[in-house]
Amino acid sequence: LQYLPMDYLLKTEPTVYSFANLERDKVTIWDGVTNPTAVKHLREMKPGERLVIYHTGDEKSAVGTASVVSVDATDPKVPQVKIKVGKAIAKAATERGHEVWGTSRDTSRLPNFSRLHPVELDLLDSDSIKQAFRNALVEAGRFDVLINNAGSGHFGPAENLSEQEIANQFQVLVFGQLQLMRLALQTMQPGGLIINVTSLASRLPVPFMAAYNSAKAALAAFTMSMQLELQGRQVRIVDIQPGDICTDFNDAVTKSQKYDQRYEARVAKTWEAVERNMKNAPKAALVARRVCELINQANPPPRVTVGDMFQTQIAPFIFRFLPQRVRIWGLKKYYGI
Repeated sequence: LQYLPMDYLLKTEPTVYSFANLERDKVTIWDGVTNPTAVKHLREMKPGERLVIYHTGDEKSAVGTASVVSVDATDPKVPQVKIKVGKAIAKAATERGHEVWGTSRDTSRLPNFSRLHPVELDLLDSDSIKQAFRNALVEAGRFDVLINNAGSGHFGPAENLSEQEIANQFQVLVFGQLQLMRLALQTMQPGGLIINVTSLASRLPVPFMAAYNSAKAALAAFTMSMQLELQGRQVRIVDIQPGDICTDFNDAVTKSQKYDQRYEARVAKTWEAVERNMKNAPKAALVARRVCELINQANPPPRVTVGDMFQTQIAPFIFRFLPQRVRIWGLKKYYGI
């Protein structure tokens, strides 16, 4: 995404159909989509538009690019989009002379070409993180940029979250990323850059996503603490906080199946608002372009918000001057609860 900001994100489970399959087939029909937002996006696509192919499952990463050849929306509920293969994102970076270390829990799913160095890494396993970083560092000698961009969500009443569910959220969204940051700082040279992708939810929490909100807030607070301490190190660190961005993130959110029925109406209303906001949000290319700008800046800002104007500028500015009681009231009204 650093070099190829795209308008649309196509998610696929690599065990069903992977980017490697698309490279083999060259052209394929993208159909069988049921999510209403995704179906709408398929209908809106135009020939020539660029796409990002995203692997779900264990990988949870963008792996390649494609472009739209044609769109058949004869049946608006089942649009068929013909796409042709582009380049693997990591390959695009390597072609510019950059050495890329790509991580996955299963390295066999990573493409195989020069300058891409596959690294097995599981954010749920501290030993895996440590060993993966050490192995990569031995091979690389140094790292100039680290981007922490792991994503994982759980939707449901906070009181019904198990200790393990909360622990897993914090391990993936906080502890694993902090461990990578500390390891990188031990070897990073002056001029190095760390980008931690947190979320606007760290300041404007989403109802029924308490573990996600608090984990992102923890990473944001730790990032700011490090910014206070790193002035003499000449290592830049940035907290980028996206608001709602139009992706298929909601499809990957784990939802609580059992909870007190007193929550049922509010849970349903909140999810409707979350889906509506996601549908109307800016596309992922906005975040990609901003990240690219940060990487190229000599003196990037310490915190950046990305998204629509209301969420990223107006609401945070107003909330700064409101007492907590009014903030809670405003968020309840925003989500219809």
